Amino acid sequence: MNKNDSSKNSKESLQKWLFNIVIFSIAIVIIGFMISTSERILTNEEKIELNRSEMVDHQYNTVMIEVLNGCGVPGLANKYSNYLRQQGIDVVYVGNAESMDYDSTHVIRRVDDEEKYEMLIDVMQFSEKRIRPSETNAPYTDYSLILGKDYPTLDINKKIMKAGEKD
Repeated sequence: MNKNDSSKNSKESLQKWLFNIVIFSIAIVIIGFMISTSERILTNEEKIELNRSEMVDHQYNTVMIEVLNGCGVPGLANKYSNYLRQQGIDVVYVGNAESMDYDSTHVIRRVDDEEKYEMLIDVMQFSEKRIRPSETNAPYTDYSLILGKDYPTLDINKKIMKAGEKD
């Protein structure tokens, strides 16, 4: 073995040694951050604990509804949503239903809150046969109003169309 090979091996050995020191140092820093973060989390006295059942029990007192156009009449869902907002109903979404061939207008009931139910029935002037129970809850809405092709026959439609003409 000559002097060049020996010098080359010692250089490579030194580089590997320095590389290992750098990796070891980074590992120590990461472990330190992990320990510090876990201590902060465990000793934080200002933690906020959420209980899912409490969140459900303390939801908004207003009726939250989505208004869906299921008959294809342009702007119909917007007119109904404007009217509902004027009546104190929180319209959280306005859009189209999954199809435009709903024959009858109906409401899907997603929550079991009698006070909200009575308020919606009163505002919409619907009979109970237009209300359908939902098999699933939606996190953002209490009811879904789907406007069908029979919307002109609704008792409330004249009020809504008159209110829409004023806007």
